[in-house]
Amino acid sequence: MFRKIMGACVLLLVFSFVVFVALDWSSGSVLSGIYGDGVQAANPLLKARLLANLGLDRPLLVRYFEWLGRFLRGIWGLVWQVGRVWQAF
Repeated sequence: MFRKIMGACVLLLVFSFVVFVALDWSSGSVLSGIYGDGVQAANPLLKARLLANLGLDRPLLVRYFEWLGRFLRGIWGLVWQVGRVWQAF
């Protein structure tokens, strides 16, 4: 029974990593999705600052483990309209 539970946990971790990588490698820029197409014409310094503010300048594994830690603590996202972090509990 314990081996099945541990196997399921490992499977969920692998699946979440595959989905995280697929979303990271998907077509389209995160910046253009959030800020619109005008960010493509912005200067490179602005793009670098926006990527740093969103944390997208860090390596993929670092971002994945940060996301996993926030997910396990119940911090599931940012409410953009209000500008604060939404927690489940």
